[in-house]
Order: sequence, then C-alpha cells, then structure tokens
Amino acid sequence: LRELIDARFLVKAVWWHAQPERVMLDYLGAADVVLVTQDSLSMLSEAMAAGRPVVSLVPAEVRPSKFIESVLSVQEGRGRLVRVPIDALGDWDIRAAQFTVVDIDLVADYASQVASFLTPVRGSRHAR
Repeated sequence: LRELIDARFLVKAVWWHAQPERVMLDYLGAADVVLVTQDSLSMLSEAMAAGRPVVSLVPAEVRPSKFIESVLSVQEGRGRLVRVPIDALGDWDIRAAQFTVVDIDLVADYASQVASFLTPVRGSRHAR
C-alpha cells in the first residue's frame, strides 16, 4: 500500500511497522470516511465503533477467512461499511451520506448480549 499511494496526497501517514505512532483517536475524530485494509478487523471495528463510515479495501489477493467474511458481510449488510477492491478505489464515488453509522453505546449493547448468554447460578444473589 505504501508504494501505491502518492505521499503528496496524504496529510500524514503512519506506517506502524516502520515507526509506531498512536494517532487513531485523532484520525477517527477528523475523518468523514475511514479507509482500512480488509485484513485489519480491529481497525475496521474501531472505525465503525467510532461512528464513522468505513471503506474496507480489498487487496487483489485475499487469504480466505470465514470469520472475517462473516463479520464484514453483516456490517456491510447494515450499511456500516462498503468493500472496495483496492485497485479499483479510484473508480468509486464514496460519500459519507450513503452509510449507516453506529449510533448506540456499543459497550452497553455488547454487555447486554453477553449477559443474555449467562445463566445465573441457583442460590446466588443474581439468580431470579
């Protein structure tokens, strides 16, 4: 990716493997749309959780992953991300208004989902 992007068009680039720099919150706060390579499910999740429209950049060669595919399919179906072949990015017209961003408290939502899987122990103060 680093070799394919003309540095003149970047405000700032962080190449983590070369020189780690913690800038995620600043970047997400300033972004209208976030572009992330498909292989970084954690970065895709962080961008969606921050309430930003996300473009998942799909490389020409993808190592199949049923887990990643299932997560991306669900989020794409919800309008939270769009998957774009990285070599066709210039052909796409991507606008923030076409996305449905996360606007709920994800921590509370996940806690509720986890709690629904747990069975209270009989005799405990949490048993009903």
